Amino acid sequence: MELQYIEVAFNKIVNTQEFLESPSVTKVVSAGNKMRIYTADPFTVIEFLVEYAKKNNLRILSLNTMMPSLEDIFLKLIGRRGSSNE
Repeated sequence: MELQYIEVAFNKIVNTQEFLESPSVTKVVSAGNKMRIYTADPFTVIEFLVEYAKKNNLRILSLNTMMPSLEDIFLKLIGRRGSSNE
């Protein structure tokens, strides 16, 4: 489900556009000093993040996988239903 996301913080500022190069990433949103990376394949994105950190000499300060809330799912379903009726 594309509402699932990984929240990650590095020890330095990074260019979020680079994360969109991964085919498993659907969207990247900055949230303070963290980034939310939306994906349907968290395992692949976590591997990508670890390789990205190694390649760019970064440290991952925190990494959490987040499941969508019931409210997120409800809003997604309502939005989908609304767009199919138009």
